[in-house]
Amino acid sequence: GARHPGKVFRDQEELPLSADLGRDIEAALDNSDWLICICSPRYLQSKWCLRELEYFIEHKGRDRVLAVLVEGEPEDSFPELLRFETDENGNRKEREPLAANVRGESLADNLKKLKKEKYRILAPIVGTSFDGLYQRARRRTMRNIMAAALATVAVLGGFLAYALVQNGKITAQNEQITAQNERISAQNDELTEKNEQIEKANQELTEKNEQIEKANEDLSKANDEITVKNKEISDKNDELTEKTEQIEKANQELTEKNEQIEKANEDLSKANDEITAKNKEISDKNDELTEKNEQIEKANQELTEKNEQIEKANEDLSKANDEITAKNKEISDKNDELTEKNEQIEKANQELTEANEQITAQNQEISEKNIRIEEERATAARNECDLLTEKSVYYSSINRKNEATKLALSALDVSETVDGYGKSEGMEALAVSCFMGDFAVDAELEFPGFVNYDPSCIFSPDGKKIAVVDSRSGLSLCDAVTGDRLWVSTPFSHNISSVHWNSDSTKLVVTVMWGHMVCIIDAATGEHLQELHKVFEWPCNAIFEGDNVLVAFSKGIVVFQPDSEDGVFPWPIQIQDNQHITSRSFLNDRYISLCEPALGEPARIWIREVNMDGYFGIVMDSNKVVTGYTISPDAEWIYVHQHDEAMVINMRTDEIRWRTARDVPNSNIGLEGCSPVWVGDVILDCGNAYDAMTGEVLYTTENDCVCISPDGQFFTDASTIYRLSDGRGIADVPNNGNIRAMSPDGSRLIVFQPTAYDRGLPGNEDAIAARRQAAYVELFPGEGSQYTVDQYEGTLLEISDYTEPDVPEGTVIQLNDPYSTNTTSYLAARSFISPDCRYILIMNQGMYIPLYDLQAGNEPIARIYDFSVGDHVEARDISFSADSRLFAVAGAAGHVAVYELATGRMVFSFTDTYLARSLSEIRFNANGNYIMVADFNRTRFRVYSTTNGQTVYNMNAMKEIRDWGFDLETGDAVMWYTDGSAQIFRMFEDEDSLVAYAREKAAK
Repeated sequence: GARHPGKVFRDQEELPLSADLGRDIEAALDNSDWLICICSPRYLQSKWCLRELEYFIEHKGRDRVLAVLVEGEPEDSFPELLRFETDENGNRKEREPLAANVRGESLADNLKKLKKEKYRILAPIVGTSFDGLYQRARRRTMRNIMAAALATVAVLGGFLAYALVQNGKITAQNEQITAQNERISAQNDELTEKNEQIEKANQELTEKNEQIEKANEDLSKANDEITVKNKEISDKNDELTEKTEQIEKANQELTEKNEQIEKANEDLSKANDEITAKNKEISDKNDELTEKNEQIEKANQELTEKNEQIEKANEDLSKANDEITAKNKEISDKNDELTEKNEQIEKANQELTEANEQITAQNQEISEKNIRIEEERATAARNECDLLTEKSVYYSSINRKNEATKLALSALDVSETVDGYGKSEGMEALAVSCFMGDFAVDAELEFPGFVNYDPSCIFSPDGKKIAVVDSRSGLSLCDAVTGDRLWVSTPFSHNISSVHWNSDSTKLVVTVMWGHMVCIIDAATGEHLQELHKVFEWPCNAIFEGDNVLVAFSKGIVVFQPDSEDGVFPWPIQIQDNQHITSRSFLNDRYISLCEPALGEPARIWIREVNMDGYFGIVMDSNKVVTGYTISPDAEWIYVHQHDEAMVINMRTDEIRWRTARDVPNSNIGLEGCSPVWVGDVILDCGNAYDAMTGEVLYTTENDCVCISPDGQFFTDASTIYRLSDGRGIADVPNNGNIRAMSPDGSRLIVFQPTAYDRGLPGNEDAIAARRQAAYVELFPGEGSQYTVDQYEGTLLEISDYTEPDVPEGTVIQLNDPYSTNTTSYLAARSFISPDCRYILIMNQGMYIPLYDLQAGNEPIARIYDFSVGDHVEARDISFSADSRLFAVAGAAGHVAVYELATGRMVFSFTDTYLARSLSEIRFNANGNYIMVADFNRTRFRVYSTTNGQTVYNMNAMKEIRDWGFDLETGDAVMWYTDGSAQIFRMFEDEDSLVAYAREKAAK
């Protein structure tokens, strides 16, 4: 039954453009029943917020003020007007304001708590209790769930209707399939007609077969009759055979009788004639019977031939019948096959229809899935593109620009798959990554941090590995390309004194002076190949001489032969007295030295050259302690400093070339903490650069020399790179880093940067904070997209910051500012008018800038206080973009801010993180996407991107500047020197050339 809370007024979004910001807020507060304060430490820093609170409490009372705690502790975030009140007696007492606590570790935690805590704010507004309102909200949530369920049912009903519509579409598709089936049926009819023709042919063949069978029956009857006749002939032949046998038997009997008769004829001659006559008769009868037998045999032969002809005809008929039967079987098989095929076709058509229906349904599902997959892929690709772009910008911000370039190229590749989404952001990220400036991180060394110790780093001779003392007694090896830690050696018992490589980068030699130890280590595995304990007392340095090792220790310099079995070492240099000594190796480990400190007599320095039998020796002319020394590149001269005195001495003749008092230009450098370096004709010592011939101080630097480039043109101290010839700084190490080493080819630097501060020993309240550092391999300056020309013949872009309005002469433009002052300094403020003559900025005392829109009125549409950075920062210059869309302000402490002219809203703010110097001027490029600023001395320049807020270039002038800015034609950033030469920094306005350059750089 409670009323609706009503409208919520947000002063940040709903205030009209008015010249009186105070009256608008007061009117809004008067029309409001409640005031909700979003409390955090930043809330207490806003005087406007506190004025709003004070006005509301004065007119509406304290009880109608509600607070939301989003950050910090209550005592650091709640205004005192809410925490304390004064009673009638004037006593100030503390009270707890009505507040909702939505603090969390992340935005998700804040929003999660806000879901419940919002009812704590709404309860007093609608006049109920928090628990009652919260329970009602829970009940309403349940109702919403039920409503959602009903909505789901409604959606399912809609989906059913949609399915019916889709079913209609499917029916239409089935009709199309039916038409296809009809065409297939017509084809089947044609096949059936052909089958009928085949069946007719089969019928004709059947009739012929019947005729042949009838003929076969007639032949069979004729055969039967012939068989009967043959049987009769056979019977007659049997009878004749039987008679022939009887005759033969009779003949045999007659022969026997003849024999008897012939025997009898011998006796009876009379009876021979009678018997002869009888024999003649019998012979005639035999001739007749023989003739009859021949006739019978001839008839039998004729019958046999006829039988053979009939059998042959029967065989031919049988073969014909077999062929006809085979053909009939083939035709029948074909008919069966055709019938089976027709059945298969009908079944296939049915299956095809069902399959078409399934395929249609599957195609619908696949189409829907493909749409969803494509949408998900596009969303994932857009997210990936955004993430790659953000990571590229982040890596550019920490100077890891090689990785940033590869990420930006990947973002552009992904952008092409989603119709160019995010291309402009990816292209700008790519541009920033390709503007190398002075430094770019090549790899991050994987170390856990360095405590209370500035470690020493040594590149291997091939430049592929880095040996690092990452604690006082621990040694690690890193890959110089990837930064990966390859191995960690077993910590030594005491601090490591020196580390050196052999010539082929396969071994390391380590000395531990306080542990009286020399150790040879396998560079591939970190294994200790040989440890010499207390063989050399107080060893402070060791370098390789081929396979042997030169060791400098308290008694001299010896040649240690690892393969020697007798333990006898040659002594190139031997000291009689056992003393603590100082040793150095220099000139690429070409020499090793030994210095005997002065103990009541002049000090002596001994220098041994590698692979040479001889050595140099020099005795000083005073008893002062030798605090440092170095030798000339030709090994003829030595520079020695003895605390406050320095000199150059010939090592063969003891001639002193010059001697001078020694001082330190920078108080941060101690006289005894320097290691001098001799390069060409210059000696670098404790910030002083001496002429090696005269001892004249040529120039001074901020710190002691750390390393020299291989070509001898540049040297570095811990924070800056200098040109050796004139000592001019050309680059500062980013983020207060410290240079520790340079690669053998001079292309890489090892830079350590502080990352955290921890307390010292646990429980020790007076412990000193321990410095932790991160290590990086960084490209040496000159590897970026900048180049130098001997004579600059281009034209610099000029965008006026004061454009005369096109009004009649004598016209007065009156500006009103209710919050202005009438001081002399205010009246002397500088005015800036945009190129389109619409906007006017007045820089008042450098800390207050009102913005006027002449089309909106004569009162400010926005005001800028101290760059809106929450600190007293004085502005020194204002510049406009050529399209009158943006303006930029530069001033003290290296601060730069970019705003929209139409609204006064801040787009980006920048701070010179390399060296906080006051800025004097600022200029836009033609497109308004870059700004260039100069410091007061016009020696250091910066270029920033107004698109993603990144530092594009850090430029250091090597000569006196004539002019600077952006080239009118190419858009490149230019430092133009008084001698006509220029240093130019490429800005890549053309996308194709930018991508080509980036891909070439990434490939390297």
